[in-house]
Amino acid sequence: MGKTRANDSQRRLLKLAGAVSDRETVDWPAAVALDPALESTIARLRALQALAAVHESGEAPGVMTAGDGEAGGPAAPAASAGETPAGETPAGLASWGPLQILESLGHGGFGHVYRAFEPGLDREVALKLWRRRAGKRDAIRQMAEARALARVRHPGLPVVFGVGEHGGWLGMWTELVKGRTVEEMIAAQGPLGAREAALVGVEICRALAVVHEAGLVHRDVKTVNVMREESGRVVLLDFGLAVRANAPLEEHAAGTPPCMAPETLRGERATALSDLYSLGVLLYRLVTATFPYAGRTAQEVADAQARGA
Repeated sequence: MGKTRANDSQRRLLKLAGAVSDRETVDWPAAVALDPALESTIARLRALQALAAVHESGEAPGVMTAGDGEAGGPAAPAASAGETPAGETPAGLASWGPLQILESLGHGGFGHVYRAFEPGLDREVALKLWRRRAGKRDAIRQMAEARALARVRHPGLPVVFGVGEHGGWLGMWTELVKGRTVEEMIAAQGPLGAREAALVGVEICRALAVVHEAGLVHRDVKTVNVMREESGRVVLLDFGLAVRANAPLEEHAAGTPPCMAPETLRGERATALSDLYSLGVLLYRLVTATFPYAGRTAQEVADAQARGA
């Protein structure tokens, strides 16, 4: 049995190494969740991939967007309300409404994310697109939450410039935030020191206070959705799963299982307290590079929480 597991682990590592070599997108956190014993080795492969990307692009690692969660995150989401299927993309799209699309940055909690150019104001922006699907109200809700976020102003939150619809694709364009996610920082340098982690936590607390005061719940606070710019500014990203605090209860839980509060894993309504639980998980990961309760599925995490493991 032990030999079989070792062989499986070796095959996974070889597959990951091949993906890095071929410049393929890798769901790193899901790989760790599948084989936690390989976490340190996987972290080194991830750092190698990030380093290769820097050399190829000539840019600092982790150019991400307001609202972008890189493919993966700490673990595969339990559910992403309104998410556009990965295969359904605006292939070959050179522009969307008033914006010129420059390059793909991946896909996050909902839709696909691009670096785009706004000629009217001569600036680069982050553009997130998602398909309006017949009979689905998710896209309408997301537009409403985008507009709600646009009314919120805080240094720890991305600036929303506009929302709209063109060619069957709904979109939101925002400030383009450049830097590294704290998840990338952990992968590159290991766990943060207590003081550095606390400084990140304080900034996210301030940002969440503004979000909650506006009547919103983020629902996906995690290391991959927190970016630190080169200037030191800390920004909370990816509001693709955000809902109003009084929104109707959804059929499926939304979020990333190891980062979700027990009540949300049980299918109960997410609240501001749920976001604070996720912030606690984020702080734990910053200083340990692990999760307090790990699991590949929402049920596995819920069972671990119930056992107090």
